[in-house]
Amino acid sequence: MAAVVAAVVAHLQAHPLAADSAAGVARWWVGAELVGVSLEDVEAALEQLVRSGVLRRLWLVDGTALYSQAAATRQ
Repeated sequence: MAAVVAAVVAHLQAHPLAADSAAGVARWWVGAELVGVSLEDVEAALEQLVRSGVLRRLWLVDGTALYSQAAATRQ
């Protein structure tokens, strides 16, 4: 999971305004870096980043969670 967390953080450093669902993060943010990572691994990494305050999670009306960099961590 550490590699997934690192890939998400690296993506956000390059694209600080990025926002996506867990599936989008798996495909576009992490997929290029780590081939074969499961959606469950990405979801666990996202949860860890939300709990630590690096990411924020916004629930859309259809129940989809949208992840983006927490405002306090943007540079």
